[in-house]
Order: sequence, then C-alpha cells, then structure tokens
Amino acid sequence: MVQTEKEVSAVVGSSLWKSSHIYTDITTLITLSDSRTIKLNSIGHLDFEEFHQTFNKLKRGEGKIKDQKRHFLLYLLDNLNGIAWIILTLIMTTGLAYGIFMQN
Repeated sequence: MVQTEKEVSAVVGSSLWKSSHIYTDITTLITLSDSRTIKLNSIGHLDFEEFHQTFNKLKRGEGKIKDQKRHFLLYLLDNLNGIAWIILTLIMTTGLAYGIFMQN
C-alpha cells in the first residue's frame, strides 16, 4: 500500500510565465496478493493511517476489527476547506433571503 502526492499547477491570470499551485493530488495504490492493483484518489492523510492499520490487520488475519473512534476535531481539521465553503454559502444565502423578504 503506497500513497503518493503530486502538486498540480497551472497558469492563472494574464501572466503567461508564472504558474501557481492549484491543489495536491493524492493517489493511493493497493497491491493485492494476485498482483492486481486498486487505485484510490483523494484519501486524506488521517483516513489513510486508519485505512492502512485496518488493511494490515486483515492481511495478517488478526481476529475482529474494531470500529475506529471518530474524533470530531480531527474530522473538522481534515475537511476544513469544504466546511468553510458551506458556511460561506449559508451566510450569503441567508443574507440574500433577508434582503429579498425585508424589501418594502
């Protein structure tokens, strides 16, 4: 099981010579015992650690697998970008609705 990162850059704006970082592409490759591979995209670092531990337990045949405890703060930190967009959209929608309904 291997996880690789690759920065994706593109030319943004009017500058033809300056490229800027857009996002980081994270790819996880899982090699099975029959030489097949499974390719997963966009598994975060926190989820990868839990996934790797569970995968190794299954591979070794170690008894039952317990459910991982979810820590709410770690979830928020891992998904902060998406949550920020949801909050921004909610604030703007509420402001727009308030402006429309309070017009005379």
